[in-house]
Amino acid sequence: MTMLYSFYAAEGIVYAADSRITHEGGTQPLKSQRKVLRLPGFGPSDGVIGFFGLAQVKGQPMAEWLSSVIAKYPAARDADTFARHLAGRIESEATAEELKQVSGFHIGTFERRGGHPVPTFTFLRNAADMKDGYYIKIGKFLPPEEQLLGRDLRGIPMAAIRQTLRLRQAQAGTPHWYRNGDVVHFGTIGSLLELALQNLVQQPGLSFRAPQSLAEWNRVARTLVASTGNLYRSYYSGAVPPVGGRVDVEAIAWPK
Repeated sequence: MTMLYSFYAAEGIVYAADSRITHEGGTQPLKSQRKVLRLPGFGPSDGVIGFFGLAQVKGQPMAEWLSSVIAKYPAARDADTFARHLAGRIESEATAEELKQVSGFHIGTFERRGGHPVPTFTFLRNAADMKDGYYIKIGKFLPPEEQLLGRDLRGIPMAAIRQTLRLRQAQAGTPHWYRNGDVVHFGTIGSLLELALQNLVQQPGLSFRAPQSLAEWNRVARTLVASTGNLYRSYYSGAVPPVGGRVDVEAIAWPK
């Protein structure tokens, strides 16, 4: 399982994830992995990628395999092209048993559209549907989908994207976010923590406000993952909590 947060704030993009790797029915966690990685040369200020689900390709840990794919990637440095390349590599290299597992990736980059730097969120996964919070209909990878500008902020002028994000975080106390992994369980905890943050920034007369720097958003993302992992450890009655361990963060500032 995984806790993967992808933050989109007026200050930049922040991806954070836990590092625990578990085997279904196992009594001990497997070797931890870094589930968020940097994408050098993607856009004007690098990019970030996070993964959930499948944790290995042909037996090699996903973090190692993915790092090698990134390092040797020869094509255009845009999220859509890379996502299609990544899907093809997994489908051609993973074992039949590995291909039965849900596999998903969040990819964050900045692009210049209409003369303005804007963030993008590209979602790649091999599951066609969800039921009760779980991915179903697992098979070939779907075409990558850019969901921030193409869906969630669709119709907003590129010149207004940053201000739209700034307004949201001032009102809600949190940035525009995406999350994946064990969402059935950690999503409940996360939603209530987000409600608490919203209540903080909306209290009249108190000295609370939404973060205003990338470093502060890093801290929020790290705190959400770490605090949820600690609650799992305290309340989970099975052998190995499915999420937890070290928290890893990658962030890229909004380019000028």
